[in-house]
Amino acid sequence: MEIKKVSKPDILVVAKHLYERYKITELVTLHRVLYLLDQDYFNQTGAVLFKGDFDTWAFGSVSPRLFRYTEKYGKNFTKIDKLEDEDVIAFIKKDIKQYKDQPSYLLVKMTKESQPYIDAYEDLPFPYLSSNKIHFK
Repeated sequence: MEIKKVSKPDILVVAKHLYERYKITELVTLHRVLYLLDQDYFNQTGAVLFKGDFDTWAFGSVSPRLFRYTEKYGKNFTKIDKLEDEDVIAFIKKDIKQYKDQPSYLLVKMTKESQPYIDAYEDLPFPYLSSNKIHFK
């Protein structure tokens, strides 16, 4: 019997998909929607939606990988692969409806009120940036 190895797409591939397909062009919104989608997927399946983690920042979750990429290249995703994982595409298509038209301040609020964010952020002084990783449980 052959065991099929399942590989998750990289967070930048999913970010490119959200940017191009759903026109999520504001970086604050992009970070928060990625986090919320990943959290929803984890809550439903017990697995992460993509490869990539999030740090706790004062205004919500931030992907260090996406942050560094956009610092260097801006919102130019032309060198990033296209998302081809049909399961991930289908999940995003279904789940994104609740987030894509929300204002960024509400997405920040939703992120900061999520238990994984609270667990990672507690007992920290008020930094604008933290390296504490958020873990879905």
